[in-house]
Amino acid sequence: MFEEIYDDYVKEEARVHSAKREAKRERGWFSASSAGSCFKQQFYNSISEDETDPPKNEALRKMRLGTVMHKEFEKAMKYAEKKNHLYKYFIEYPIELPNLMVKGTLDCAIYNEATLDLVVADWKTIGSYPYKLRFGREKSKNKSKVSTNYELQCSTYTEGLLKVINKSVQNAITQLIFYNKDTSRMKTMEISPYMREEAIAYWEDLNDFIDEEGERIRHIKPNTCVNVPAQQWECNYCRFESLCKAESD
Repeated sequence: MFEEIYDDYVKEEARVHSAKREAKRERGWFSASSAGSCFKQQFYNSISEDETDPPKNEALRKMRLGTVMHKEFEKAMKYAEKKNHLYKYFIEYPIELPNLMVKGTLDCAIYNEATLDLVVADWKTIGSYPYKLRFGREKSKNKSKVSTNYELQCSTYTEGLLKVINKSVQNAITQLIFYNKDTSRMKTMEISPYMREEAIAYWEDLNDFIDEEGERIRHIKPNTCVNVPAQQWECNYCRFESLCKAESD
């Protein structure tokens, strides 16, 4: 009974959030948060195609937990901003890269106007297993199991913010802040600056792919070209899986 009540509430919250996102989305633009994703999925999202495989209840609960934690982190950042006037804070800040048709909202960034240092960070809630893959004793052996999507996403935000601040930055640092939702442990991981170049290359390749293929993308079968999908596990969680299969046949 109570589980059904909560699931019903989470579904409604997800519907409202999705409606707000769609109202703001412009056709042909990509979301920075989808960096590293399957090109075909990106195509469907960019044209606001109707989802054929919405997430199940468990997935919605996980996303809702992430949303709640993000709001807490946002409040913490605003609290810090009131206490410290030495830095300029960017909280839930919109970024835009028109030449790449990319828009998004970065979680947080702190700019030291005295030293011209910029730190851009993205907040991630993850379970113990993915946390272990990244930070466990055998993390060096698990590199092939860890997606670089988060790194590409946050690097995209850094690129977008640098366009805003312009040439007033001497040192730009990009970080991922991982919150283990099972143990409440937190770990900050610095992203290599070269990932900004990788992020730009990804968006350029995506734009070129869509420009060249157009509507023919609908009929491309998974694993018959690069980045469709970008990673094998994507198809199992794709909201367009049924549509993709139907149009690929």
